Amino acid sequence: MKKKVLALISVVVCLAALFVFSACSINIDLNNLDGEEKSELTADNKEDSMTLINRFFEETLKDPNVVITTKLNGDLVSIETIEGKNNFVDYKATNVKFYGFVKDGEYYSATDGEGTQYYTKDKVMYDLYYCYFMSNVRVLEMLTEESGTFACELKYESKTESGVKNSTGSLAFTFTAESGTIKVTGTAKDDLVRSITFEVNDTEAGTTKNTVMTFEYGSASVTIPDISDWYDATGTIVDE
Repeated sequence: MKKKVLALISVVVCLAALFVFSACSINIDLNNLDGEEKSELTADNKEDSMTLINRFFEETLKDPNVVITTKLNGDLVSIETIEGKNNFVDYKATNVKFYGFVKDGEYYSATDGEGTQYYTKDKVMYDLYYCYFMSNVRVLEMLTEESGTFACELKYESKTESGVKNSTGSLAFTFTAESGTIKVTGTAKDDLVRSITFEVNDTEAGTTKNTVMTFEYGSASVTIPDISDWYDATGTIVDE
């Protein structure tokens, strides 16, 4: 079971609030507008680890305007453009294009592949397509404490000079199983994710897969495709 979990994660990856953490230390200086602030949150179980990971992406997902480039072991996999509630994924690995968009109050997902064009008018499918890069994060929910151990650390550091605040952040997550490890590391600036790396090490197979995402903000623009001639697959695709 443990090996199957790790193998499944390998495939997919290729492709405050008040909460309690098992260990948590915060050191923040709020007595001076100019100064330094530091915070560090740690977790050693699944629930708290996922809370930290989701918190790391929180600001990035608020009304996003971002272009995300994804590479696997150095090779370009996809470029995702997100503008507000609409996104476009140019999946270079298979020459397929994905769209998630809102039009006239309806939620659409659309796929444009070689010789195949179809769409669905369904909120569940839209959620799968929109912010597609987060599928790499959501798949971590499949990990269990019975199959391995969790460790996560989220750090933030900010410096204010002449009333101007600049901040940096870092994320470090490790899942350790008998057959290997999954590591997620990330950097943030001014609360926005700048890079994220998913490293899957299969010690039994002797393989390592590195998925690296880089984030560029402020220049994203999504053009909604004309789907009037595309096949309407609404209700024909079942999310299993």
